[in-house]
Amino acid sequence: MSTVKYYKQFLSLVNVLDTIKASFGLDPRIQAMVAVEHKKDMEDMDDKDRQEMRYIYLATALLLGCDCA
Repeated sequence: MSTVKYYKQFLSLVNVLDTIKASFGLDPRIQAMVAVEHKKDMEDMDDKDRQEMRYIYLATALLLGCDCA
């Protein structure tokens, strides 16, 4: 599968998950990383921080699923 085709399929799956309001992307290690980066306690994370965590999660998932050959 080409990279472009994979990317489109990946975005389509993310859109489906968003449509059904599925919870994903809340990895505790990513949360800890963002908290340290923003000098916040994990309990003080706001929506902007959660959005950043989600972007990091999605970027990681996209790269892990790519065919690196």
